[in-house]
Amino acid sequence: MFGDTQQREKKCGFCNEEVSKADEMIVERKPVHKNCFKCGVCGKECKVGQSLAQQIPEYGWFFFCFDHRLLSPGEKVEGIKAKGYQKKAASKK
Repeated sequence: MFGDTQQREKKCGFCNEEVSKADEMIVERKPVHKNCFKCGVCGKECKVGQSLAQQIPEYGWFFFCFDHRLLSPGEKVEGIKAKGYQKKAASKK
């Protein structure tokens, strides 16, 4: 009546899909699905304060668990490729 009472759905900072409040966690000040907060190398669930969020050129943002957070950039890319992730299309301005 006096404004928009419906909130827009938030988008997951990893998969860019809508995330519900029940499935949301905040990582690096962005909403993320609980299921998306996993290691890009091994797929293991990450833990807040013991993982790393890092942008990988041509692939986008990934999380890395405690065991894989200190891998070299090349090793991270190889791990991401091995998990089947594809390069993201270049955005056109």
